[in-house]
Amino acid sequence: PDSSCVSRPPAPMADESDDDLVSYRMRPQKPIDPTLMATTCAGIVVLLTGLGFLFGAIANTRVEHVSDYSQEVHEWEKYRPLLKDTEISMSFNLPETAHRPGGLVESQLMQTEEEDWAFHDTEEMNGVEQYQPLKHVTDLELPCLYSNCSMVALNAADSLQPREDWNDQVLPSWADAPRASFHFVTRGTGGKQSSFSTPAIPLIFDLPTVGQTPQPRMYCYGPGHGVFRRPGTCHHAQRLKDLCVVLEPDGDGGWKLRNAVVTQFFYNNSRRTGTFGCNPQTGYEAATYHRDPCWGPVPNRHICQDEGIAHKLRVTVRAWHDPYIKAAELTHGSMDFGLSGSTELITGSVLLTMGCLIVLVPNILRSRCAMRRLKKLTRKAASPQARSFGRTGPGSD
Repeated sequence: PDSSCVSRPPAPMADESDDDLVSYRMRPQKPIDPTLMATTCAGIVVLLTGLGFLFGAIANTRVEHVSDYSQEVHEWEKYRPLLKDTEISMSFNLPETAHRPGGLVESQLMQTEEEDWAFHDTEEMNGVEQYQPLKHVTDLELPCLYSNCSMVALNAADSLQPREDWNDQVLPSWADAPRASFHFVTRGTGGKQSSFSTPAIPLIFDLPTVGQTPQPRMYCYGPGHGVFRRPGTCHHAQRLKDLCVVLEPDGDGGWKLRNAVVTQFFYNNSRRTGTFGCNPQTGYEAATYHRDPCWGPVPNRHICQDEGIAHKLRVTVRAWHDPYIKAAELTHGSMDFGLSGSTELITGSVLLTMGCLIVLVPNILRSRCAMRRLKKLTRKAASPQARSFGRTGPGSD
């Protein structure tokens, strides 16, 4: 017997009648071999993946996106000298609270060519032009704006207070939060001075979230690191971490805020500060907030010890036509222009061929085995004369 034909039912004896052969054919077949089924399913997956790559090659947009990015790099070569010849200073008034008086904060932004991001292009930057970055940055440390700064300091010192003491320490909501308007002054090499201000931006606020079932209270005090309020709300302290604004020439030798046109709907539409920011993925929202790891009755100890209780704020100023902004827009924040059309075409063709082979070859072999078994059974059930003719006639193997 053929060793490649496995899992076959036992053949009838040579002296079985034609009725026995018919009854054998009508027996219920054994289940399909699990290995064959798994191989077929894997082949179908590979085949569909190959088809996906082929369709992707048809609708490939890498060439268009890289071309748009290259145009932005060329525009940046015009704007970068203007930004380099500009000095930028910033000031804002800290809001007065019941526990702390307000005050003026001033800072001079410093120019830097360092970037905290990098391309992750799958084509290894093939065809993507390089550029020299430039931005203005300053790092500030704000005083504690909470009404219970001493309790937060005790948390950082690993001296936790009873949960009940935090029940009335929830921060003001977004609408009632303490705010500050950031005022910028730019001075060019020709002595041209321009100034502009942002709208009032919350510095800290309460972020309520829906408690996780089935035990929202335990989740809030545990992984949530918040303050639980009935009927099932977990409250967290959010504080301003980054402020990134984009400038454009005002047409008179100075600069002004660049307000982008945003057509998409963003989930935090009720908490927007403006469209003059640097990140297209947030609708050019300028402010980025961070959950305070040291706030709450059960703080996140490891992160609190690493970051400390200081309220650190980074302010960044970029110029419009900065290639970083265009790259983030075209790649949807991934900084990857994706595979080229030719790569997708080759990959799809290889996967499509492999998928067809994986699906067809085992099933063809199985069909051939079944035909051979049926042929042998037919011979054994035939008359001696027919069997003799089958061994010597034109149909013999």
